[in-house]
Amino acid sequence: MKTAPEIFVVEDSPGDVALIKFVLNETGTSAHLSFVTDGEAAVRFLRRESPYSNAPRPDLIILDWNLPKLNGAEVLKAVKSDYNLKQIPVLVFTASDDPSDVAAASELNADRYVTKPADVGKYFDVMRAYLADFLYRRRKPLD
Repeated sequence: MKTAPEIFVVEDSPGDVALIKFVLNETGTSAHLSFVTDGEAAVRFLRRESPYSNAPRPDLIILDWNLPKLNGAEVLKAVKSDYNLKQIPVLVFTASDDPSDVAAASELNADRYVTKPADVGKYFDVMRAYLADFLYRRRKPLD
């Protein structure tokens, strides 16, 4: 069994990546992190296609909705329609609070949709609460 969860972050904003790392560190979450910055690379990583043939299987995907190449909806659809990936929980973490985006994520079976607040303190609280709840009470080994 893994000693630390594998978290795969699909995020094109370096500032948001830094905040995710900060939140994980501040909450004492020991995790192995992998990152890509566009939706196309995310799908290749998850399917272990070149150049990601040795990619770890994540326990959690943190997915931005507004991405280059393939958007978050397309990545989520690829994950949830793939027999080998659909069991991986997906936390959509995005600046979009558009009701149509929230509805689309729900229809595509996102496990959670969290809007990035402009207030860094609120962002920290949301991420800390979600990660603590998910990673320590709901997490099940996938491999």
